[in-house]
Amino acid sequence: MNFFTVDVEDWFQAGVMQKYLRLNPSMANQHRLEENLVVLLDMLDSYGYQGTFFCLGNLVGKYASLLKLIVERGHEVASHGMTHTNLTSMDAKTLEWELKESKRILEDTVNQAVRGFRAPNFSITDAAIYALGEAGYEYDSSVFPITGRKGYGKLKELPMDARPYRFENGLWEYPLTTTALGPLQIPIAGGAYFRHFPFEWLLKRIDKAVKDGYFHVYIHPWEIDEKHPLVGGIRALDRIRHYRNLDKMQDRIHQIFSKYSFNSINQNMTS
Repeated sequence: MNFFTVDVEDWFQAGVMQKYLRLNPSMANQHRLEENLVVLLDMLDSYGYQGTFFCLGNLVGKYASLLKLIVERGHEVASHGMTHTNLTSMDAKTLEWELKESKRILEDTVNQAVRGFRAPNFSITDAAIYALGEAGYEYDSSVFPITGRKGYGKLKELPMDARPYRFENGLWEYPLTTTALGPLQIPIAGGAYFRHFPFEWLLKRIDKAVKDGYFHVYIHPWEIDEKHPLVGGIRALDRIRHYRNLDKMQDRIHQIFSKYSFNSINQNMTS
């Protein structure tokens, strides 16, 4: 099974941009989400593939028609929370609200059951897994079992596996794909890793994952947009992390689309 998933965020909502957004709130007025998301939808349509789009609940006010378009094109809408706040910073009451309210508002908007969830910045926790089950979700897709990656959440008591598995509360987990490099687990699941790692090396690792039966890749819409605003005063490392190889991403997606077929997560659950 091969999954193509999208974290539906605008460019200024990326984790690396948050500190600059606090200093320059006007960045949030430079919207580019709609045009980039439509490009991704058109790419999927051209190959006849379906994807899962993890959407923020607070997009509904401005982008209700765009979220409906995702479903009209035959794709799955899932939850990315309400506010793109890391789950690791939430108390139990706030976590419950983020999960339940995002599910409710997205379902009301697209008239489709919201079955899945992905934590912002993969900030999953044990408490969130239990809360997701109580909120009525059927699966999570936040586990990214990378060695030594600071900033991502970690499950402490619950398992973190590299292939789909089920927690004791019945919630399914669909993790992002990694590859072994000696004792390390290295990400090959898209996003920044598609932009920064040598692509020929990635393709070999992806080919092995596909042959082994599970490849799960994700992307943000802004990562196909080489023309989105360049933030003034951005640190050199942050500039590299956010902007490097944006001009190569559409071609790289086309390369994997031409080699492998992709489905949404809910297609797997109903097949």
